[in-house]
Amino acid sequence: MRPDLTAALSAAIALLLGACSGNPWDNPSLSDPQEQAPLSNGVVVSLGSGSFTIASTLLELSAAEQWSDPVKLTQETQEGDPSIQKSTLTWGEAQLAIEQVNLSASALGLELVVEASLQPLSVLPSSDPLSGCPAHVTFDHGVWRLPIRLTRSKLGSVQATAESYGELTAELIASDTAQCPEMDEPAGDPTLNPKELFEQLAMAMAEAFAPWLSDAVPTALGLDLATTSPVNGSPQPSSNAVMIDIRTSLEDEVTWWHWSEEHLIVGFDMRVLGSSDACVPDTLPTSIPAAAVPSEVGERMWLLHTGTLDATLEGVWRNGDLCLDRPMAARWDAGDWSESWPELAQLDADSHLSLRLWPSAAPRAQLASGGEGVEITLIAQGWTLELYGRFQGADVRLSTLELDISVSAGLQTGTERAVWLADPIASLDRYETEDGLFKAPPKAVSQDLIQSSIALLSSSVPVTWLPPTPQPAEVETSLSGSYLVFKAKN
Repeated sequence: MRPDLTAALSAAIALLLGACSGNPWDNPSLSDPQEQAPLSNGVVVSLGSGSFTIASTLLELSAAEQWSDPVKLTQETQEGDPSIQKSTLTWGEAQLAIEQVNLSASALGLELVVEASLQPLSVLPSSDPLSGCPAHVTFDHGVWRLPIRLTRSKLGSVQATAESYGELTAELIASDTAQCPEMDEPAGDPTLNPKELFEQLAMAMAEAFAPWLSDAVPTALGLDLATTSPVNGSPQPSSNAVMIDIRTSLEDEVTWWHWSEEHLIVGFDMRVLGSSDACVPDTLPTSIPAAAVPSEVGERMWLLHTGTLDATLEGVWRNGDLCLDRPMAARWDAGDWSESWPELAQLDADSHLSLRLWPSAAPRAQLASGGEGVEITLIAQGWTLELYGRFQGADVRLSTLELDISVSAGLQTGTERAVWLADPIASLDRYETEDGLFKAPPKAVSQDLIQSSIALLSSSVPVTWLPPTPQPAEVETSLSGSYLVFKAKN
């Protein structure tokens, strides 16, 4: 069949398959939260020990970019903090060279471990900093352990916050006693307390690292998912676009992340935001109940509530995006159809065919476990397709098709985190016609047309996307309870 002939239903099927045609994380932004009730745990991220190994590497690269030179620390003073004793030491600017960064997690929480070396630092007693004799100290391969926890912003994005200043341990090395010949071992000076110095350095490190930690840790773990993005993938905001809203729960009593079976589990609420168009029936949105998050074993997993697919499809339908009224994109020369639909020869010589599409019900997705993964069936029922052409100078209805369409396929994860239909098969489950000016085309013609359209579209329009995280070489797809599970195999 000629590619030109696929234009008839391509526009409708493209919208059906293209509900998530744009990666929502390509141009992430987060708007004010909406009052609409969310689907709790619509998207869930599960991270095992391997994820923290990858995150450690990413954090080390990020830290190297953030501090290409040694980190410069200044002595912090905490006025009014009764837990911190008045300092007996004075030092100017300390410089730490970061050597290694490691992130780990346990039931107790997350811990950032930074190995660093201290460049020579002059330390004076606070009691007499002008006339006192400085101690010049340094250390190699010091270890700073910082307990951190995941927090959320007011808008629901994931952040990382230090729970304390952490603990710095190292073997302090004293050097350069030329300025104090009477002191053979300055490190033994009672005014130089290594423990106090380490506490002060840890405090200064916590202050210096805090702004970087807030976003760097969630990004390295692939938890920077909060976004409000149009489903068509356009970076330009639109007042009538359907928006996908993903963020952590804003309810205080909700536990949005936890540690379970050696995995960090983080849940995100999801909303589909849009309006209701007059071209579709005025019905209430379908309520999608929350479901228990299944216990799965894997180093990196992304779990997508199957209801999110239906919610997105229904939002696109309710917004009127599936309604077509003779658009330019769905026009084609009548002559291209004349062989399979001979009546078209009676139309005006310069006539084009065009269509109106009235989808009376929202499309929906059905998922089932297959022999090699997950099989998906997209179902569109009760869709009315009107064909129009020019006859004796007037735009007239040629025939009307009442259609139930289903598309069955496997799911395959490709490059750039896109999830595609694999080997799709389309079928006309119901084909009823109403003649207009002409007798409707045979069912076989429409069946071939739809199958050809699906074959073209399935290679260009993804079904959904995986979150922005280091892309594994291979992803295994499965169905567990009410969740579609994407598991990294490496």
